[in-house]
Amino acid sequence: MINPSSLLCLLHAHGVRFITGVPDSLLKPFITEIDNCGPHLFKHMPAFSEGAAIALAAGHHLATGHLPVVYMQNSGLGNAINPLVSVCSSEVHGIPMLLVIGWRGEIPEIGGQVHDEPQHSLQGLITLQQLELLHIPMEVLSSDSQENIILPPLLEIARRESRPVALVVRSNVLKSDGEARPEQNPFGLLELTRDAAICACAEHLPPNIPIICTTGMASRELHEFRMRQGLEAGSDFLVVGGMGLASMIALGVLQAEKVPKVMCIDGDGAASMHLGGIPYTSRHPGIIHVLINNGCHDSVGGFSTVGQWLNFSDLAKACGFTNTARVQSMFELRNAVSAAITSDTASFIEILCRPGNRVGIGRPGSPQQAKVAFANFLRNIH
Repeated sequence: MINPSSLLCLLHAHGVRFITGVPDSLLKPFITEIDNCGPHLFKHMPAFSEGAAIALAAGHHLATGHLPVVYMQNSGLGNAINPLVSVCSSEVHGIPMLLVIGWRGEIPEIGGQVHDEPQHSLQGLITLQQLELLHIPMEVLSSDSQENIILPPLLEIARRESRPVALVVRSNVLKSDGEARPEQNPFGLLELTRDAAICACAEHLPPNIPIICTTGMASRELHEFRMRQGLEAGSDFLVVGGMGLASMIALGVLQAEKVPKVMCIDGDGAASMHLGGIPYTSRHPGIIHVLINNGCHDSVGGFSTVGQWLNFSDLAKACGFTNTARVQSMFELRNAVSAAITSDTASFIEILCRPGNRVGIGRPGSPQQAKVAFANFLRNIH
């Protein structure tokens, strides 16, 4: 295994001073070590989306001439493609940077594919081909790699050819210090957990209002709630990928006029990726946009989000929502959901809750079967 501190020391020795990106569970030891290094070695600015991270890195290079680093999960390559191709490529502005990419659904050297969640299967299969298509030189970091041999030539290519390059990191390569990341608790002592908030929302909805639930722990907790209740989950659509797009899926369902209202359960990190969804959904009376704010990316290591300092409820009001609430107790939440159900305008509910999740939480089954069940629910709704 490779020690992240050694990797970061090597990057610093080769002139890297600025690091940005979007958290990934495979890269958690690397990202945690960046903060451990302190600001005297690296300026670390986590971004709200991969495309934004590429833009931040480009701006840093323009201002300093230094080579920046951008970390991301391979699922974020889609968000990064536009600025990589239309801004940073050697055919346009020629901005060098190192992409450090966690490879979910990786392809082992002996062939086949590592078992991963369904949303990572195709992305894992095509990751290296995507980078080749983008003309991004790359190296794959494996447990037996020697970073001091493969990394310096890669950085040299970036500088000499003025282009992005990539270090693709396999699973179980980066050594963890074994210490749990300190739990984020930006709002002080709070009554609600995300799990309890999701259960309360689901319990209070009438059966003809479906739920579109964001990717990560939120969907897993909603799925487990339905299983505990022995209920069919056909009225829920669990968005296992496409982070930040749950509200647009909800609006797409609503506009078909099969149901009177749709509830979108969103997260602070997810919503931040595509904030344009908030003003867009505010114009549609049947939307109940629930945003669970725990101030961190809980599903990929607990790294902080803009939710720690942004009042999403005030933002929603400024974006056109007339029925808004910011709640932090079960009593307030139940009242807010009841008001949203009867409201004749679009509703936005921000729920402040504690980070963390129960140990051993399960995962939903087949996404294809879930799609069929949800479509049948909409088809048979009265």
